[in-house]
This record gives sequence, structure tokens and C-alpha cells, in this order.
Amino acid sequence: MTLNLCLIIFTIITLLVIISSSSESIDPYYLDCKYPNTTTCGDGQVIKYPFYIKSKQNSICSYPGFDISCNIEKHPVLKFENNDNDYVIKKFYYHNYSILVSNDAASACPNKVRNISLPLDRYRFLDNDQKYMIILSDCNNSSHVKSEYYKVKECTNETVFAMMEDEWNHINSTEFGNCSKKVLAPVNLLHKNESVSSDVKEVMRRGFELKWIAGTCNDCEDSRGYCGFNITTYKFACFCTDRPHARKCASPAVLKELDDTFYSSDEELFKSIVQVNISRPTIVTTIRIVWI
Repeated sequence: MTLNLCLIIFTIITLLVIISSSSESIDPYYLDCKYPNTTTCGDGQVIKYPFYIKSKQNSICSYPGFDISCNIEKHPVLKFENNDNDYVIKKFYYHNYSILVSNDAASACPNKVRNISLPLDRYRFLDNDQKYMIILSDCNNSSHVKSEYYKVKECTNETVFAMMEDEWNHINSTEFGNCSKKVLAPVNLLHKNESVSSDVKEVMRRGFELKWIAGTCNDCEDSRGYCGFNITTYKFACFCTDRPHARKCASPAVLKELDDTFYSSDEELFKSIVQVNISRPTIVTTIRIVWI
């Protein structure tokens, strides 16, 4: 085997090792957040930053406090502290950082609905003038005729009343007898003066909107990175192919410049190899295949 041939083979092997090492040096957090980025509970809604499914995704690809689970109907479910209700996420609005949720406990008689206490470091009501439904349960001695108008028909085993907060403010509470439970449930109304007495279940199913509070992801996604959280610095992180960044990955122009430099140097190396006096065309073909 000639010296030139040995040089060619050695150079090809070296380049293959370099290319292989380059692909293996992709940041592992980038890969963790890239491949589960199309994960759903089964209803087609993609779960991504700031949320993550506890049983399916890496928490580093989310923001602290935004863990969700999937219910048996394959819908994403959100829970709040001191509240055993499941809040089904009906829609993610990633473009304006909000979600539409409905209380699953209101699927039948709303006597299981609990007061909601939002963690204000993570969520706010999207509507600054959020409307509430008053739900009264465990009631007795409610014999007043007017109270019948607010009685929830779906509740057959106990007496439950429901009305809007504005209505409650203009009613004599003694008309409903003694009610041991009073709950304020946030709802979305179709119009300002809508009454809930006709169909409590439908109004509750309609849900309400929440705005989440977390590090914004736009700059990171625009730079082809994946958003997450740096548990070491306890700050937002943009996971990129090279390493985590504070806000976004290197700009496409910078990446292109690096790529052009890498390939240009390799091309010059291949040209110098091809210029060697070679009498075997098969070797040149092999070089071309590796380059492609």
C-alpha cells in the first residue's frame, strides 16, 4: 500500500470520527426537550413549556409548578393546592400564555365544586372583571317560593342553589334556609346579564380562562431552541444544541458562519487529497461518497 493511499484512508477515518463526535456532542437537555415536544394526553393537544406531563416528560423542559396529569378521558388535568377538584384544560393558547379550563366536578350536580385559590405566582384570571357563580349546598328549611327559581335540577339527592354573584347581592339570603356550604366558582358568561339558573351544568362546562406566569419562550423558540428551567441557577433556560443559554440560542447567521467555516476547511482538505497523484478511481469515488 503506497504512502499516498495510507494518507487518504487515515484522513477519511479521522473525518468520520470528527463528524460522529460532533453529532454526539449535542446537549442532552436539548434532546430531552426536543423529542417529547409533541406529547399529548391523547386528545391531540400538544403539551409543551411551561407545562409537562409528570409521567411522560422531563420536568426540566417545564417551569416549576406547571405539572399536569392526564385523566381517563385522555384530557390534560390541572390541580390546585387545597382543592381536590380536577380542572380539565380544554384549550392551550400558547401565543398569549393562557388556558381555558373547566371544573370536572361540575359535570353533574355541582355540590362537589370547591372554592379555587389561585397560586398568584403562576396564574391570574385572564378577565380582570372575572364573574363568579355562587353555589349553595347542604341546605335545609328553604321553603320560600323565590328560592325555587335558583334550585339546581341536576341535584336530586340534596338541595343545591346556584346564581351569579350579582344576583346574590340583591337577594335576601334567608330565603334559602340554612346552607352550610357556599362556593364561588369562576365562569365565563355569554353576555353581561346572563342568568345561570336555567342551565348551571352548561355554564360550568364552558369554563374560564387563566393566564400563566412563566419565563417567555418566544425568543428561544425563534432561535430553534427548546424552553425549560435551569435547576442550578433556578432561572429560565433555553436549551440549544451546544449548551443551555439564558434567553435564546446563537443566531442563525452565527450558526451559518460556523458551519461555513467547518465545511470550507474540510473541503480544502478533501481538495488537497484529491490533488494527490492517484491511479485508482475507486478511491476517489469513495471520497465523494463520504463528502455527500
